[in-house]
Amino acid sequence: MRPFSESSPNDCCNRFFGFCAGIACDNRLKIKEVEKLIDRIDRDAQLLDDARIAALKRVASRAISDGHLSIEEQEDIGEWIVRLVGDSCADTGLPTYGNTPSIDGVLRDSSMLVFENSGFVVTGAFSLGPRKVIEGWIVERGGLVSRSVSRSTDYLVIAAIASRDWLRSHQGTKIIEALKLREKGGSIHFVEELTFRKALGF
Repeated sequence: MRPFSESSPNDCCNRFFGFCAGIACDNRLKIKEVEKLIDRIDRDAQLLDDARIAALKRVASRAISDGHLSIEEQEDIGEWIVRLVGDSCADTGLPTYGNTPSIDGVLRDSSMLVFENSGFVVTGAFSLGPRKVIEGWIVERGGLVSRSVSRSTDYLVIAAIASRDWLRSHQGTKIIEALKLREKGGSIHFVEELTFRKALGF
C-alpha cells in the first residue's frame, strides 16, 4: 500500500482540473493565470503523462511566448480547458459542464455539406487539430471563414465537446446567435465534428 500522504495520479489530476475550471470560469484569462497554469504542470511530472494536458501546455506556452495574450489566444486556451475538463469527467469523477441539448438544424449527412463559396464559422477545441488548421482546410476547399455568426453564415462547425456542453462553454454564444438567426428565417446549419470529418474525407 502507498503511504496515505502520497498523492495518486487521479488525486493530482483532479486538483489540476479543478484549478483549470477555476481560472476559466469567467471566460477571461490573464497572462499571470496562464503562467501559473504552465508552472503547475511543470511542477508535477505526472500531469504530462496525460497527452491532453501536454497539449494544453503547448498551446498555453505558445500563446504567451510574445508576452501578449490576444482574445483569440484566450479563447483557444479556454476551449482546450473546456475540452480537458469535460473529457476527464469519466475517469476522474469530475462533473461535466452540462448535458447534450437538442439542436434544431443539425446537418447529419456529410454529403450535403458544400464548401465552395459557403460561409463557415468554427467553434470549439477539435480532436482533428487546432482551429486555424481546420479553417485552412475549409479555405482550401473554397469556403469562406468568419470569426462571428451572421446572415452570411451557412455552416457553424461545432467541436464534439462544444456540442455536448455548449450552453456553459465559450462556444455557447455562437450557437445561441445561430439559433436566433434561424428563428428569424436564417438557413444556418450546425455541423458536428464527426460529420465535418467525413465531409473532409478523413
